[in-house]
Amino acid sequence: MPSKVLLIYLSVGMVVARAADVARAADKSNKWEAPLPQVASQLETWQKLIPALLEHEMPYGALSATRNVLNMFGDLSAKELAYQTIIQLMDAGYPFSTRPYFIPGDIEPHAGTAFGQSYIFYKGLADKGKKMDRWADEQFNKIDKDNFPKFVFYQSVEAYNAGKLDDALTLLKKALSLTKGEHSLSLARKEARTLARIYYEKQDYEKAFDVYNNFLLRLNPVTPGDWLEAAWCLYGLKNYPEALGMLYNLDSKSPGPTILLEQYVLRALIYREYCSVKNVEALGESFENRFGKVIDAIRLGEPLSADRDMIRIEHPKTIEYRQAVQSLDEMEEEFKHLSSLSKAVRPLAEWLYTTDLEMLRKRKQALENDALQVLAEHLVILRESLRFLRFDVIREKIQPRCRVCGGAKARTAV
Repeated sequence: MPSKVLLIYLSVGMVVARAADVARAADKSNKWEAPLPQVASQLETWQKLIPALLEHEMPYGALSATRNVLNMFGDLSAKELAYQTIIQLMDAGYPFSTRPYFIPGDIEPHAGTAFGQSYIFYKGLADKGKKMDRWADEQFNKIDKDNFPKFVFYQSVEAYNAGKLDDALTLLKKALSLTKGEHSLSLARKEARTLARIYYEKQDYEKAFDVYNNFLLRLNPVTPGDWLEAAWCLYGLKNYPEALGMLYNLDSKSPGPTILLEQYVLRALIYREYCSVKNVEALGESFENRFGKVIDAIRLGEPLSADRDMIRIEHPKTIEYRQAVQSLDEMEEEFKHLSSLSKAVRPLAEWLYTTDLEMLRKRKQALENDALQVLAEHLVILRESLRFLRFDVIREKIQPRCRVCGGAKARTAV
C-alpha cells in the first residue's frame, strides 16, 4: 500500500513538474511578444487608414502603415492592399529601395493583372538579391518578359552592369516604347536617365544632353541631379557657359532634400578651363562658408555632430542614413496635417506616426556615427582638392596649355 501511494505521489509530482516546465517554456517563448494596443488591433481601421493617407498625400505614412499591416496581420486581402500600396508608391517615385518588404511576401496574385505582374517581378528581384537565382527565375517566368516594361528595363540595367552598352541601349529603347501612361512617369524617368548615362559613357554627349534637355528637365518637378548631369554633358561638349547655367539652376531652382557635392568638382573643372583664379578662389570661399566650421571641428578632433547641411550630403555609402533622415523629416511634416483625416482613422494615424517617429529617431541615431565618419572624410578630401586646384589653375595660366583663354607662354627666362 505505501508503495502505491508513493507511485501515485511520484506520478503527480512528474505531472506537476512537466506542467511547470511547459509554463516556463511558454513564458520564455512569449518573452518578446506583446499584445497589440487596442487602437492598432482592428484590421478594418488599417484598411481604411492606408487609402486615406494616400488621398491626403501622406506617402511616407502610407508606406509605414503597409509595413505594420504586413507584420501584424495574416489576412490575404490586407496583404494585397499593402503590396498594392507599396507598388503604387514606387510607381509614384518613392526614392528608396522597398525590396525588404517583398522578401516575406507569400501571396499569389494573378500574373495577368498589372498588380500581379509588378508583385511577381519585385518578388523575383527580392529573391535575386538573396542569391536565390532559381526562385527568382521561377518568378520571372510567370510574367510577360518581352512586353513588361519593368522587366525589360531590368534587363537593360543588367546589360549595362555587364559592360554591354549597345545591348543596354537596345533594351532601353524598347522599355521606353512600352512605358505608357501617367502612372508610369517615374519608370520613364529612370529609363531616360539610364539612357542618357549610357550615351555619356559612350562619349556621345550631344545625345545624352538631348535626353535631359528635351525630356527630363521639362518634367515637373525636376529631379535636382538632372541639372548636374546635364551640366556634365555640356562640359563634355565644351559648352562651359551653359554648363555653369545648369549648375546655377541646381542651386536656385531645385535644391532638393540632398546636397550634391559633385557640383563643386564640376565648377572647379570649368574654372580650370577658363584659367580663372578669381572664380576658383570664390568657389573655395563658398565651400568654406558652408562647411568650414564643420571641417575645422573634424580636424580638431571634436565629436562629430549632425550639422544640418552635413547630413543632407549625398554619398553612396550613407544611403540607409539618408533614408532614415529623409523619412524622419517627411513623417514629421505629415504629422502636422493629421487633423485633415477623418475621426474614424485619426487615433490610429496618431499612434502610427508617434511610434514610427520614435523608431526613426532611434534608427537615425544608430546609423549616425558611421555615416558622419564617411561624410567627414569626404568633406576633408574635397576641401584639400579645392585648395590644390587654386595652385593648379595658376600654373595653367602661365603655361601654353590653356584651352579657353589661350594663356600666356610659359616663361623660359628666370
